[in-house]
Amino acid sequence: HIGEPLLESSRSNLRVIHRQRALTRLERVRRAIESEGVPTQALLKVGRPADEIIAVATAEPTRFVVMGTRGHSPVVAPLLGGVAYDVVRKAPCPVLTTRALRVGSARAARKKRER
Repeated sequence: HIGEPLLESSRSNLRVIHRQRALTRLERVRRAIESEGVPTQALLKVGRPADEIIAVATAEPTRFVVMGTRGHSPVVAPLLGGVAYDVVRKAPCPVLTTRALRVGSARAARKKRER
């Protein structure tokens, strides 16, 4: 999970709360992915999302990056500064993009398949 940097004027307790919420959400997503049998490493970074993803993919032994997109067209993404667009262009490894699904949506789809 990558969070935008907080303003310097933000109180330190707000930063602690923001970080804890992010860690809680990240852990929930990590568990959901691992429950499907996919080994997962979860990291929490603060900064410009594309830069942080690229930095980790460069520093760590990374086979590929998988990330969700909001569905901006290839024409609109560069204008809006899309994170996925930047990562696809600059990552040192292959990048797989997919339309983002909420964790709850994935569970609902799995239950539907099990019926």
